[in-house]
Amino acid sequence: MECDVLVLGAGPAGSCAARFLAEKNLNVILVEQHKRKDVGKKVCGEGLTTIGLKRAGLYPPPKGLCSQYLSSGQLISPNKQTRIPLIFGQKDGYAIDRNVFGQLLIQKAEQAGAKILFDSTAGDLIWENSKIHGAVINEKPIYAKAVIVATGMSAFRFKTPAGQSLANKDVYVCYRERILVDKHESINPEHAYIYLNQRICPGGYIWYFPLGFKDNKLFVNFGLGVQGSKPEAKNTSLKELLDRFRKDNPELFKNYELFNASDSFNASGGIVPIRHVLESLADVKENEPTGLIYAGDVGSTVDPIHGGGMRYSMDSAFYLAEPVAEFIKTKDYSKLWQYNLDYIKNLGGSKQGAEYIFSRALQTASDEEINLLMKIVLDSTDIEALISGQGYNFEKAKILGKLAKLALAGSEGRKALHRLFWAYSFSKKIKKLYADYPAEPKHLDAWSQKLCSLLSDYQQKLSKI
Repeated sequence: MECDVLVLGAGPAGSCAARFLAEKNLNVILVEQHKRKDVGKKVCGEGLTTIGLKRAGLYPPPKGLCSQYLSSGQLISPNKQTRIPLIFGQKDGYAIDRNVFGQLLIQKAEQAGAKILFDSTAGDLIWENSKIHGAVINEKPIYAKAVIVATGMSAFRFKTPAGQSLANKDVYVCYRERILVDKHESINPEHAYIYLNQRICPGGYIWYFPLGFKDNKLFVNFGLGVQGSKPEAKNTSLKELLDRFRKDNPELFKNYELFNASDSFNASGGIVPIRHVLESLADVKENEPTGLIYAGDVGSTVDPIHGGGMRYSMDSAFYLAEPVAEFIKTKDYSKLWQYNLDYIKNLGGSKQGAEYIFSRALQTASDEEINLLMKIVLDSTDIEALISGQGYNFEKAKILGKLAKLALAGSEGRKALHRLFWAYSFSKKIKKLYADYPAEPKHLDAWSQKLCSLLSDYQQKLSKI
């Protein structure tokens, strides 16, 4: 069997890549390990903005996809004394059904002309003269001019740069439940709630996302992510950590019950990468792209602060489509480098690089530092700037008084101030580095060494606070 492009994995990245490429009249085969009905059954916060729905080609959202409109949210401090509104603005949020979303994406890929092989196993990649030529699927070769790996964390078994093990500090280990509870007066069904608490979820956060109502009870996606390098990620049951939060906040879980307990999809875990985007989303050997492309989680396109990945997975699929089509047309491997220039330079660098810097500061802070930062310094505008990759602006005159107050708030306040300063300083440095992202793959190694050195310096600064 032969095709122009072989896509491995039918998640948001793979399904959208198959669709975008098929719409360019390419012969595309999409391979998925699960049965058709199970596509989309993945651990997820089940939240998506209007921007993400438009990228998916699902806006206005079809009936059955969105269960709840989310107009705003709240970021809640460890001591629960400070609540900072999260402003969605023009990026209105929706609670979606992840399984329905996955099913709609594969339907759109098929409608565009992609062929999908469900319940199929991807084996070794096929190489010849340092170029990709396909992959073994169900123990038989499928030959292709380009292969897109969009299999999420399972792709790390491949012996490629994207297949190298991530550092434990650069992943969230997650567990979530879909539950039914009596609605508490403090909960607005149109708000998403994010709790910071290093005691319960060190290096990560807890989410409480209303999904609408079922049988007069509030339907909630409730879960947590723990930084993989923390002892709790290895030595403690994540469900036990979730139960601790439940006991600390009984008002949120009155008459709690697990939704459809017989389906493991409603109580399950997973791993999410939370680092800067992969140095090159187009695999390179001997200073030239090989025809192997990374999309979605395997390329670390997940937002490093909040761990959301669906929108950026679909963005990576969008940005790869034109370069891959040009490569198929011209047989010029250098055309694939444009994927990096379009994604990394315009989104993955300036935004996700700066977000990664700030997330590392937050992950290493104590609960008291976070309490002080949220009480004294940060407001909705600051949080929006951080989430959008703009970083924290130390140079604004209005915040000088806040910083002085933080410095006077004892030793934890001074630690928080130092952490914020280094995050600000290095976010500017990483933006400058990404602004100089190499125009040609022959300069990638030198650029990657600079990135590694910058991150090492930053880690040393944080470790001395």
